Amino acid sequence: MENKVELWPIDGRNVRGEQTGERLTLDEDLAKFTEEEWAPLEAKGYKSAWMTWLSRANFDDKEVVLHSGVMRYKQMNGMLQSILKGKEFAPRTLNNLDVGSIAVTSDDYILLTRRNPSINHAGGMWNL
Repeated sequence: MENKVELWPIDGRNVRGEQTGERLTLDEDLAKFTEEEWAPLEAKGYKSAWMTWLSRANFDDKEVVLHSGVMRYKQMNGMLQSILKGKEFAPRTLNNLDVGSIAVTSDDYILLTRRNPSINHAGGMWNL
């Protein structure tokens, strides 16, 4: 089974989050695909709420800073569907943080969940 969790060692450093307000932008092919995938859901009354996403993580000698921006739910859905459908423009990972927590383990690792590809909602999964 493929490892679906990225482990980042923090080695006793402080961990903090920083909201950047940066909005996720998609490349042209993925943006078009996202709109096509979202249109039938929007017609059924689905709303595209704002979500947080991990834009980058910085590690230095004393701390780890997790920088988070914002994206629309439909963008996350489009990225997920592009992965599931094997599109050549699909992203390698989904960095949404909207699972409610960031786990920091007792042995100094940060665990960020990855969306379960078997479901179309916010359920996170841990495959170690």
